[in-house]
Amino acid sequence: MLAQRLQAQGVAVEHRLFPGTTHEFYGADGLIPAARDAQQRSGERLRAALYGTVPEAPQPGKGERG
Repeated sequence: MLAQRLQAQGVAVEHRLFPGTTHEFYGADGLIPAARDAQQRSGERLRAALYGTVPEAPQPGKGERG
């Protein structure tokens, strides 16, 4: 698995599964709420990696879905 190989090389990895979705779900944020969440999480992590900012903890009702 890619996440394991990256970790073995010292890369910080956050591995998340989105059960019931296919690999192309990420681009279907208009139809699949989990895709919107995945995009938000990815953006937060990318900003943190590029700019050194720590993502804000999600607030109930703001991007997190139960």
